[in-house]
Amino acid sequence: MINFNKAFELWQDWSSDNLKGNTAQPMRSRYQRHLRRSVGRLLLDTMDESQARKVIRNLKRKGLDKPTIKQCINTLNSIYNCMRELGHWQGKSPLFGMRVAGSKRRRIRTLSKDQCHNVLSAFKAASRPLYWTLAVLCYHCGMRPSEVLSLRPMDIAGDTITVPDVKTPTGQQKTRKVFILTPEAAAAVDYLLALPVEAHNRFYPLTVDTRYVNTILSSLGHNEGVAVRDRVNRISLYTLRHSFATHMLDEGADIRQVQGALGHDNLNSTMVYLHASNKAGREGQEILAAGLAKSDKPELRAINGGNHANI
Repeated sequence: MINFNKAFELWQDWSSDNLKGNTAQPMRSRYQRHLRRSVGRLLLDTMDESQARKVIRNLKRKGLDKPTIKQCINTLNSIYNCMRELGHWQGKSPLFGMRVAGSKRRRIRTLSKDQCHNVLSAFKAASRPLYWTLAVLCYHCGMRPSEVLSLRPMDIAGDTITVPDVKTPTGQQKTRKVFILTPEAAAAVDYLLALPVEAHNRFYPLTVDTRYVNTILSSLGHNEGVAVRDRVNRISLYTLRHSFATHMLDEGADIRQVQGALGHDNLNSTMVYLHASNKAGREGQEILAAGLAKSDKPELRAINGGNHANI
């Protein structure tokens, strides 16, 4: 009989031995807390489809958003893959292919340019330079926290950062180029390169907890006048990454350019930033209005410049 705690320990040991090239896999351990409470006393080696649906319902009752629930399910599927490799499970995971319906996706939280500058300046003044570099690279380079934590000296060449290889579900190796274009990002990289770290080792120790860094950011944001009232409105490293994408759109960048800068495989993941941008909606309407004004169709010109009372 294998409960969740035992299965998670097996998965961690198996991941460290067999998935050394996958930097995203160890980050899934942060979903352990959600899964432990949702799985409860259910045994993973005897779980059926009805019990798997109960786990998903428990995750929804915790108030988690849809992406987080999906990540929890992916983590549990990975645990079942480990159990299958070790001979404790036969076949696919009972959660494989299950859809998460009815979960509300939170609107992303972004900060203005002045707010980002003030928070990062306060972070630098707080005498936490290593954590400050983590926050700076998330905002000025748009990197994911997991990508920053995986950085090594050998990944930096001039003004280019090569994010360590991440193995995709199909087994392919992918790399991502990030560019150092601001003085703040250059200062953060210079600080990291000055650390006594060998070329193949990471700058950041494994003990760095992003939740602790998020707590510091929320506290500094509150001191700078940023509203931090509850869990939804807190400031995190991903808030800085979201702000990076939104500010790119505000400056006139194309959605495809933002997709490449963020490293999104799916354009739908990038489209969410159009709702957060203050400029994208108006520019889209202006482009449409300009196109309608030049149209040869009289019914379209009437809609654009005629009486809108009956529309």
